[in-house]
Amino acid sequence: MLIKIIIFCISALLLGAGNLSAQKASAVETLEMMKDGLSAMQAAKFSFTFTAQNSKKERLADLGGEFIGQGQMFVLSTDVSRVYCDGQSKWILDIPNDEMTIFPHDASSTDIAENPFAVLLNADLATYNIKLQAKASRTVILTPKDKDATYTQVTITLNSGTYLPSALEYKTVNGDTYAVTIHSTESIPASDPSFFTPPADLLADPDIYITDMR
Repeated sequence: MLIKIIIFCISALLLGAGNLSAQKASAVETLEMMKDGLSAMQAAKFSFTFTAQNSKKERLADLGGEFIGQGQMFVLSTDVSRVYCDGQSKWILDIPNDEMTIFPHDASSTDIAENPFAVLLNADLATYNIKLQAKASRTVILTPKDKDATYTQVTITLNSGTYLPSALEYKTVNGDTYAVTIHSTESIPASDPSFFTPPADLLADPDIYITDMR
């Protein structure tokens, strides 16, 4: 689950109805500016640090890494894991344990940790309560309306000049908090879809234990 949360947090860097309050309208407009900026990039590369702590404030993880996203496809690399997604399947490599698990990538899923691109880029006021942390703030708070959601809040902080994401925080129902700080964002050329699948030699490595859940 921790790997899925990391995927969500980085991916999330990438919400209409009737009478909105001024605050809600401003929050939606702020998010739209973020999405416009990200959509203008064929592909994006982020460098980041990721931290996680439980409800007792005990540190669960402290990682740095790189994320390359292109539509539904992405590659996520840290010192302990590598995740490939070609839009149809996800390969999650646990580096210390030489284990790889393969999952289907459900493009219709509404689970943020499972399918962050589709969920956040298509999210609206029917799915979230949306507000700014403070007037004129660049921090947007999303609260899911689904009472069965596994998370209670997502906070996105945007760069005041570019409106691109600079930090995210994700709070789970059991009190864990996952936070991402983005150190750089770069627009890069689109890659061939094969870039988002594991190399053939990795899949053929006899030392890697592979479990295919597709």
